[in-house]
Amino acid sequence: MSRTVVAAAWSEPVATSEEAAAVLRRLERACHRTDRWLRTATATVVAVVPVEQLPAARGALRALADAEAVRVVLLAAGHDGGAEVTVRRIEKAGSARSASEVVAPVAAGAAAGALADVVAATRLPAAPVVGWLAADGPQLAAGLAEVADRLIVDTR
Repeated sequence: MSRTVVAAAWSEPVATSEEAAAVLRRLERACHRTDRWLRTATATVVAVVPVEQLPAARGALRALADAEAVRVVLLAAGHDGGAEVTVRRIEKAGSARSASEVVAPVAAGAAAGALADVVAATRLPAAPVVGWLAADGPQLAAGLAEVADRLIVDTR
């Protein structure tokens, strides 16, 4: 079994979903400058969690992004902090790739359209979107179902 190594990381706070999209592109270009043969991500995983579950969800989804080629968009309901974009260069088994993550606050009662706008700005183009929603989490299932190709409801 080969070890996964985070060779480099770039992180930056952002104010809006449009700014997040621009920062993602810029940070990914910086990551790809170090190795132009990086494997690209194949899906966007969007998770909506209550703010108290943010640390655990971030750890689990970061591990997923480090192990697989996915972009993570983590929407924290009730989070009063700003949004943050992180891109990491991952090395494993002699190959390298990038892993990207967006953590953004979302109002607990946000309209489906507001959620769709955040996802549309930060998703990978022409790649599937998988939505993950905690069963006891915020009531944003309709908004997430609107933008996801597949929806996973975690009943734990």
